[in-house]
Amino acid sequence: MNKAFAKRGLKVDRQKRIAISYEGELVGIYQPDFVIDDRIVVELKCKPVLANGDRRQFWQYLKGSHYRLGFLIHFGSERLEIIRVVYDRAREKSRISVNQR
Repeated sequence: MNKAFAKRGLKVDRQKRIAISYEGELVGIYQPDFVIDDRIVVELKCKPVLANGDRRQFWQYLKGSHYRLGFLIHFGSERLEIIRVVYDRAREKSRISVNQR
């Protein structure tokens, strides 16, 4: 995977430690599976069912970090589920689109 990204000129960090803050105060550390080009957070899940709590937690990680774009990829069911999350601080809303293959 790293080679494919490198061929495209992208840097991939595995399990990079990301500071999570709330109201300007450090509250924890998050280690996503991948950070691509220091702009995109990628979290992989492999469980029978992806719960709403998993989605909410991923949203909170984006909200508490400086990252604004993330992909939550679920391999645990019969279909691949890719959830694209965009955190827009100006509106405090998410736009989520789901692609199933």
